[in-house]
Amino acid sequence: MIVLLAVALFIPLLAGWFTKKFAPNTAEIVSEKSLYFSIILILLINMALFSKFSTFFFESPLFVVEMVLIAFLLFGIYGTVGYALTSFTTGVTSRTTSEGVTTSSKSNTKMEWNRTAAIDGLIAMAYVNNILVAVFAEQFFGIQTAVLPALYNIPYYIGIIVIKKLYSVPVKPVRD
Repeated sequence: MIVLLAVALFIPLLAGWFTKKFAPNTAEIVSEKSLYFSIILILLINMALFSKFSTFFFESPLFVVEMVLIAFLLFGIYGTVGYALTSFTTGVTSRTTSEGVTTSSKSNTKMEWNRTAAIDGLIAMAYVNNILVAVFAEQFFGIQTAVLPALYNIPYYIGIIVIKKLYSVPVKPVRD
């Protein structure tokens, strides 16, 4: 397990560090173009991961539905905890006046930053390196145990898309 973890985590970390240290121009190019490479790699990783579990889609569709529902439930729990903890630690407070109007004890800019921080907390808490968990689960506990972390990709990516749609702020170009 230690060797597998080292290969999965430390080799890419060291490769990135060496690239930044000894080939900064290459690191800059990779950094600028990394989004497209990342999307392609995520797609390939997910295809490889789901191919191992394809028999469950045909032989046990109810099991797959149950695991997807559990994955959505876990995403909701993790995200809610992350949002709540970050909101609590950044000090989002409000009070209701005698007229029934809710006002904030912080400025709108500060409130917007707190909401952004809370959303960041939601995403960070909901993120589980499920690919690594699925690999470990399959290797040490069997393929049926690895289905849940593999299917966690579905609510995670759907959740990120929904959050982006709900909370993205349109950026207006600055004119001189």
